[in-house]
Amino acid sequence: MISGSVLKIVAVVTMLIDHIAHGYLYRAFYLGHFLPGMDAQAAEEFYRLCRHIGRIAFPIYCFLLVEGFFHTRNRFRYAGALALFAAVSEVFFDLALTIWVNPEDFTPLLVLQQNPNTANGSQNVFWTLLIGLCVIWCMDITERLFMQGRGRKDSLHTLRLALTSLSYVAIAFLGCYIADKFNTDYRYWGVLMIVLFYVLAKNRFAQAIVPYVLLCMVPFLFVEPPFLQDVFDAILRAIPVAWQERITPWATEVYAFPSFFLILLYNGKRGFLKSNPVLKYAFYAFYPLHLAAIYLVRILIL
Repeated sequence: MISGSVLKIVAVVTMLIDHIAHGYLYRAFYLGHFLPGMDAQAAEEFYRLCRHIGRIAFPIYCFLLVEGFFHTRNRFRYAGALALFAAVSEVFFDLALTIWVNPEDFTPLLVLQQNPNTANGSQNVFWTLLIGLCVIWCMDITERLFMQGRGRKDSLHTLRLALTSLSYVAIAFLGCYIADKFNTDYRYWGVLMIVLFYVLAKNRFAQAIVPYVLLCMVPFLFVEPPFLQDVFDAILRAIPVAWQERITPWATEVYAFPSFFLILLYNGKRGFLKSNPVLKYAFYAFYPLHLAAIYLVRILIL
């Protein structure tokens, strides 16, 4: 069994591997700067391996967000911390991961001006987590409004349950729409991940299985079906193109399986971070700092 602190370390390390590959190695390999002993094919395989390892991080962050929601003493402060680091991280996120015109330039403001579409069109993952937090917060308020303190044998129980379920769907849809509209990292898919972890919070096994099957396996089967290929191809062709484009980008998330296995092993305890607020916020600060470091290393080397 593992604690929340161990999960955070795993998430941070795998995220770092993913972002180094995306923010530095991809551009270095494109320019022909391979690691010693590598050719182009080996470099591509190594890059893909790093990105696949990086798929482990996000589900863990979503799971820990839901756990934090249930255990925090001040949800407003929790949301405020996410908003603060989302705002602080945005410039570094753009510089490290989204720009393509003159990515090795040492003038950040000039680089951002030369990349208006990517800089303005994609937002960092803290915004996704913040939207997800607001969604499950609204769900919690809705459930308390309709269900709390009511007996199960109440004649209106079925109606109140239906109203709660419909409210859940409406709130989740609104959150997914906002994340998709502003193109936050992982967009609607990330909000759905948070919603599923929240709805299934009373069953750890379901938390580990259902989100993986629905959000990771299903897109993979549509894109790279290991069996019944004709069936999945036929289903995909029957789906409108706009919906195909919203399903298939998440096929590589199938490599996130280790994160769900680790979630299954979670012991419900916060671990060594519980009594150390400095380390707690250091994990928040690591996100913008490592992105800034990737950008700095890239412009110094390339």
